[in-house]
Amino acid sequence: MDAALIAVRFVHFSAAMLLLGVTSFAAVLAAPELVALRQRLVRRTVVTLVLLLVATGIAWLALEAGEAGAGWSDVLAPATWYDLLTGTSFGTAWLWHLILLACLLLALILPARESLWVALGGAALALLSLGFVGHAAMEAGIAGLAHRVNHALHILSAGFWVGSLLPLLFCLDAMRSAALRVSA
Repeated sequence: MDAALIAVRFVHFSAAMLLLGVTSFAAVLAAPELVALRQRLVRRTVVTLVLLLVATGIAWLALEAGEAGAGWSDVLAPATWYDLLTGTSFGTAWLWHLILLACLLLALILPARESLWVALGGAALALLSLGFVGHAAMEAGIAGLAHRVNHALHILSAGFWVGSLLPLLFCLDAMRSAALRVSA
């Protein structure tokens, strides 16, 4: 179960970071003509990453339920999920995280421009919320809160930097166009 949890967490963090990078690049950093040129690619990427985040977010919760319970038999046990979500600090943070993921799903039905901004905000908040689970959440009191906030800001910064590498590759490919090179 540990290997599955590690894999799911890796994919979840990666998808959240890429979503933040793609949406911030398209909404704020990229030239408008570049975004217009790549609109369908950005939209497909955002949809794929949001769906991946939702799937891995649920899988992460299921695997944590198995870890907290009696193993694989508790992965899909509603009572274990309930106990985990209502009786632990992980559960409280994860409940908020799942609400943010649901908001990201709702963003997909908005018009393209609004969807991009809502996805950007949702991605940033989802990454911030990940700072409240894991090793940073083990401490209590003011030191624990400081550790969680520090962890959240580090995840957000890493997400912006690492996540922006994928759209940078899109830009480098698009710069083959003479018209875009002139405007750059």
